[in-house]
Amino acid sequence: FVAGKLLGRFQPKPILTGAMIWLLGGSLVLALVPQSTPYFVFLLVAGALGFGFGLVITITTVTAQAVVAPDQVGVATSFNTLSRTLGQTLMVSVYGIVLNLRLTQGIAADSRLNSNMLNELINPHTAKNLPAAVLPTLRQILYEGLHNIYFFSIIIVALAILANHFEAKRVLTKETIQESNEES
Repeated sequence: FVAGKLLGRFQPKPILTGAMIWLLGGSLVLALVPQSTPYFVFLLVAGALGFGFGLVITITTVTAQAVVAPDQVGVATSFNTLSRTLGQTLMVSVYGIVLNLRLTQGIAADSRLNSNMLNELINPHTAKNLPAAVLPTLRQILYEGLHNIYFFSIIIVALAILANHFEAKRVLTKETIQESNEES
């Protein structure tokens, strides 16, 4: 709804820039909130991030469809979806590495801890079985691991904003795409 209205008034590039700045802001909030932040704040930030991702996904999908010949809309849409899915898959793996690296470092720094304790901490039913003396340390390690992901996200979103900014300053139309294809 919002993306459609914006596309009626603006080119895709400034909309994408605005959406990515929105995502950067949400990532900054997640990276900077203290461990004691109330749950509802995370719900608000998640909603805001969902709005930003919704804009990005809608704008890129509509743009991919609009700049190709009618008989290529299916291919463009499929490729757009495939690219997004592969990107998500790659980033989940990278985020997993970032998180696990920090968790491993945190556990190694305290001889009282092991990885099973972190697994128990994540499940509320098993967390109550952990020794009370190690709970603050385990929570801090998990908190730092999640924050490492958010800081890494800030870098990724900032790079995306820069890539979008320095992309050739041209209006995407079927004609400009055809000209680009003919030059290749």
